[in-house]
Parts: sequence; structure tokens; C-alpha cells
Amino acid sequence: MPTIEKVTLKGPDNGHSDEPVPLRSSGPRRPSWLGALLWALAVLIIGAYVVWPRPQLPAEPLEAVDARRSLGEADAPVVILAYSDFACPDCREFNDTGVMEQIRSAYGSRVRFTWRDFPVASAQSPQAAEAALCAGDQGQFWAYHDRLFSSFLQLKVEQLKGYAKELGLDTQAFNHCLDSGQHWPEVQRDLRAARQIDRISPPVYVINGQVSLIGFSTFDDFKPYIDAALEGNDIP
Repeated sequence: MPTIEKVTLKGPDNGHSDEPVPLRSSGPRRPSWLGALLWALAVLIIGAYVVWPRPQLPAEPLEAVDARRSLGEADAPVVILAYSDFACPDCREFNDTGVMEQIRSAYGSRVRFTWRDFPVASAQSPQAAEAALCAGDQGQFWAYHDRLFSSFLQLKVEQLKGYAKELGLDTQAFNHCLDSGQHWPEVQRDLRAARQIDRISPPVYVINGQVSLIGFSTFDDFKPYIDAALEGNDIP
């Protein structure tokens, strides 16, 4: 059973502004061991940056990026933002058990599902996140997304480039995108927003601007939140 906590995302556009929006958490104070764990994660991410140096570039507008990594209509009454990681076991289980497909089958165009990057599960998570966005530039974000999960934790740069070739992408464009760090700013923007949720690991699901589900969640876990949003009621 996922941890459920009512946390509201403040802002008029359900997470579609270009900068992260602060989130409010009413949870208990972290025990001391969590502080040590957060420091360990920070060291992991810094270490990944050292071995995977990225240039400082301006971020592409969030709305344009989301258009390439979303399923559903832009004006859907329910928007689910999934802060996820390609090296996260719970994220893989969500994908492998077809929860997103169940939601789309049940609710159709009334729900829009958008991936957001929370790349902290491994040192290779940030480069996998960038690679998926590079695939998205060629209209293949979701095919690449599925390929990454089907080869779980095989996220070395040469493997990421190999998946692009398997999927028939323009490998010259893909490799340039990945090697140049073209989408590093977008990945970092997502990570800043995820950190403001006050959680240390993915997945986290934000439904219509409110943090609703944390950890692996089934269709039955999502259903009451989606139904409440569609009925115009407060999300439980």
C-alpha cells in the first residue's frame, strides 16, 4: 500500500510553469538517519555529475518538453505528473504491471499522464533521463521509455545509444543530443521540483497539483483520486 499524504501544489496551472513550485508537507520530522541518507544521495548525484559533466544551457520551456512525454489531451480535466526514475524498482513495477494503460483504458481522454524525471536511484539515472528526452525529440519518448525498463539497470552511455539504434532513431542526432547535454537543464529542473516535494526517492504522483500517491501504486489506488477530481470534489 503506497504512502498517501495530502500535499498541495500551489499554482494555477497544475505544474505547468517553467520553474518548480514549492510544495507543503505536513509529515513528521525526519529521523536523523534520513539526513545521512540524503547526504549519501547528494554524493551519488555529485559523483555522477563529475563523471558525466554537462554544459550550462538554458532550459527548454516546460510545456514544450511535456508535450513530448505526455499521453492524453492537453486540456484533460485530470493531469497526473509522475516523478519517476528509469533505475527505480517501483517505477519499473508500475510500468510492467500496466497501471498507466489501465488508467487510460478506464478514463480515456479525461486523464493526461506526464512523465517527470526524479533521477536519483543510480549514478546512471541522470544520463538515462537525458537519453529519453533525446528520443522524445524524435517522437519516440514512450518507445524509448519502455525499452529502458525492459533492460532494467543497463544504462551505460553505449547501451543508451544502442537502444536508439534498435528503435530506428536518427542515431547521429540522438548521439549529439546525448553527448552535448542538450537536455541536462530540463532534467535538473525536474529534479529541483521533485526535491521540493520533500521526498527522497521516486515514484511520486501529483494529481491536479496535489501530491497524492508515493511509491508503487495500483489502478485501485489511483481511482478514488481521479474520480474525485472528475467530480469536482477535493482530492482525498
